[in-house]
Amino acid sequence: MKSRTYWGRKVMGCLFQKYNCSEATMQTCQDMLDRREDAVLSAVAGILGGIVCRGSTCGVVSGGALGIGLMHDDALQKNGSETEAAIISLACNYVKWFSDTYGTTLCRERSGVDFWTLGGLIKYLLPGHRMVRCLSHINGAMKHLYDIQQSSLPTIDLVDEHPMKHLHCAQAVLEGVRANTGIGDPVLERISIVLDGGVGLQGGACGALAGAILAINILLGVNLREVSLPRSHYIFYKGLTYLRSDKPEEISDSYSVGKRIVTKFEEASDSIDCSMITGKKFTDWDNFQSFIRSSDKCKALMDLSISEATWAIDRYRKAQ
Repeated sequence: MKSRTYWGRKVMGCLFQKYNCSEATMQTCQDMLDRREDAVLSAVAGILGGIVCRGSTCGVVSGGALGIGLMHDDALQKNGSETEAAIISLACNYVKWFSDTYGTTLCRERSGVDFWTLGGLIKYLLPGHRMVRCLSHINGAMKHLYDIQQSSLPTIDLVDEHPMKHLHCAQAVLEGVRANTGIGDPVLERISIVLDGGVGLQGGACGALAGAILAINILLGVNLREVSLPRSHYIFYKGLTYLRSDKPEEISDSYSVGKRIVTKFEEASDSIDCSMITGKKFTDWDNFQSFIRSSDKCKALMDLSISEATWAIDRYRKAQ
C-alpha cells in the first residue's frame, strides 16, 4: 500500500501536467482507490478554479469532496439516508479542514486573481508563487483525503425520517439533464450529493450550478488521463481564451459553454455561492433538507440549470 506522502507527490505531478485542479484531485483519488471512472473524470474538468474558473469553491475542495463520495459509493448503493448524511458529514469536515488549514476554500480568495481576464491569468502565472501555493495545497489536501479513505463512515442519527422527500441540488440537476438528453452517469449522480449546500453544506459553489457544469462536461469535457502534457496545457489556455472572449460561444468547448451557463445563472441569482443565494449557513443534513424542500428560489435555479445544460447539449448534437 502506497503512503500518504506518495499520493501527495502524485497529485502535485498531476496538477503540473494537467493544469486542472479538480480533475487532478479526482484522477489521483481514483488511482488511490484503484477505480477508474472516466465519465466522472471528464465531468469534474469543468469545476476547476471555482466553477469554470469563476472563483467560487476551489477545485481541490469540490473535487476532493466528490472523491470522498466515490470512496463510499458502494455504501451509497446499498444503504439509505443515513449513509448519505454520513458522507455529507465527511465532506463537510473536509471542507472545514481545508478552510482552517489554508484560510479559505474560495478560489478567488486563495489566488487573488480573476481568470476571466488576461491580467488575472498573467498574475497567476507570474512570478509563479500562486501556482506554487496551489501545488502545496493540493499536496496537503490529498494527504488528508488519504487519511479519510483509511477511516470508516461516521454514525449519523437523523431527525428527518422522510426518505422520499430527500433532495440533493446537484443530483437533481444531473438527473433532470439525463432525463431530457440521455447524457448522464449513475456514479456521478450518486456521489454528487456531497455538493449539497455549497459543497459539504459550507455555502460555497451552488450545487445546482455545479450539476449543470458536470452534466455538460460528461459530453464536452476532456479526460485528461488520456491527454499528453502539451495537449492538456493547450486545452487550458484555449479555454481561458474563450472565457475572455465576447464573441458567441463555441458550442464544442466546455469552457465556452460553461461561461454561458455561469453567466445566465449569475444573472438570475446575483451570485454562484450558496450562502449568498440562500442567505443561510446550514448546520447539518436535517437543516439543509428542511430548507431545500421548501425553497422556491432553489427550485427555480435547479430548473434553470437543467434547462441551460439541456439546451447546450441539444445544440451541440444538432451541430454534429
